[in-house]
Amino acid sequence: MILAVEIAFFVGISVPVANVLTRLRANYLPHAVSLDHVMEAGREPSRPSLWGLLFAWRHYENPKIGPNIRTFIPMARRVYRLEGIRGLYKGTTLTLVQFLVMLVLILLLNQPSAYHPNEVRMIAVERPFRSLCTLIVSVLVLLPTEVLLRRTMVHHAAVSWRHPRTALRQVLSPAEVLQPWRLYIVPGLVPLQLFRHLTASYMTHMVRYWTLPLLEDFVPQVSRQNKDTFEGPTSDTFRVTFWGLLLFVGWSLSVAVLLVPIDCILVRLMTQYDRTTSIDASTAPASHNHQASYEQDVEDEMRATTTAEPVTSLRPCYGHDQPTSTEFGASEVQPYTGAWDCACKMYDEEGEESLMRGAFYTVVGYMLMAFT
Repeated sequence: MILAVEIAFFVGISVPVANVLTRLRANYLPHAVSLDHVMEAGREPSRPSLWGLLFAWRHYENPKIGPNIRTFIPMARRVYRLEGIRGLYKGTTLTLVQFLVMLVLILLLNQPSAYHPNEVRMIAVERPFRSLCTLIVSVLVLLPTEVLLRRTMVHHAAVSWRHPRTALRQVLSPAEVLQPWRLYIVPGLVPLQLFRHLTASYMTHMVRYWTLPLLEDFVPQVSRQNKDTFEGPTSDTFRVTFWGLLLFVGWSLSVAVLLVPIDCILVRLMTQYDRTTSIDASTAPASHNHQASYEQDVEDEMRATTTAEPVTSLRPCYGHDQPTSTEFGASEVQPYTGAWDCACKMYDEEGEESLMRGAFYTVVGYMLMAFT
């Protein structure tokens, strides 16, 4: 009962936050040319204030193509206005599946701590190599569900996972439907995802053990039998030193700042796929058999849950014909070919603010995780 309450609380809080952040980071806002900027081209440039220089990426002076929303709260309001509360909880089913898969992985791949038999940890500093292998396997196993989850959140229609076959056709390209392993060869996705988790989770645990062993608390609580020397905790073990705390805070802040553009790039890589032939609410198959009738019923449900205006504008590549790519008039561009290519194109096409979206929530969330 307690576990069910904890899961419900976790899903109720995390899904809307992840949903809004995903849509915010996936929202494609290329530069546009406005008449005001053309008229001001010959004027002497004004000196910006210090505040404007520090937070220039938050200003809305540059014209954009698409829904010009670059912060969390306005995007949350837009999702609620266009899709209602149901839109904020898009991907709940996949989140529960992901949570169950993670629980199974923890039970299968992890052993109880040698010093705390009642605790099972994904990363244990007393077994660094085993923890590293466990983390890599977990990231690779959970990668497909992570990709499906992000694509479900940004899809212009409701993706009903009560009909898995139809849902997969909505969020996968034709090649990925026939060969699901292609999710692992999305350009730049696997290396960047591994780097993110190794840095944010594995290395942070190790640095925390070196600087603040009190937070790891893996030392034996009693002396071992048949030993003449005491191996339990001492006053030095649980002492928090100034330099140790300073180093760990510095490490955590550095990693948190690094994660901001990484998370933005990961969302773009996960949501880039060929959507031209996936199921759309405006198309309907011939109803000459049971399968066609079944798909017609599903598409009728999609039509009822499709909004007149998409919440986000997705980057138009592969000749996309869905509203998320055509509604706002952005020109077709070339797909991302890797993580670095994605970062460069985001900077060139949309500006530095596209790499900084959701920075506050990423930094705060990571700092809370680092000290727990």
